[in-house]
Amino acid sequence: MPSGLSVEIQLYLAGLAIAFAAPLFVFWLLAPSLAHFLRAIFAQPEVERFWKRLTIIVFVAASVSSGIAYHPDASANSDLAVLTWSFADQVKQTLDNLLWAMLAIFLPLLLAYMVLYAGRRAVAPTQGTLEGER
Repeated sequence: MPSGLSVEIQLYLAGLAIAFAAPLFVFWLLAPSLAHFLRAIFAQPEVERFWKRLTIIVFVAASVSSGIAYHPDASANSDLAVLTWSFADQVKQTLDNLLWAMLAIFLPLLLAYMVLYAGRRAVAPTQGTLEGER
């Protein structure tokens, strides 16, 4: 961080960087599985691309909205411990918002997947399971 900035501004910028990086990292981790999951639900590639883009937009918007809203206490200016805990609270709020965004996106998709494929699972017929059938 530039040394000419105050500690509060440096923490704000670090929190904003985390707010941008966390959802991108989570999306990067989930991207291969998400692509397969969306392909199983939607037959059209355009719809699949739409949901991928919507997912990343919602993840970033949810995280950045909490990163932007950071405002440290006035008492935090002189106490490094208070600044540290204030920054930790900002990161926690960012990750909480990301978690809620993930639930908001994936629960409807999971419901759609269950509706589409719940009855389609092939059950293997059981042979000779009872003693009298042998």
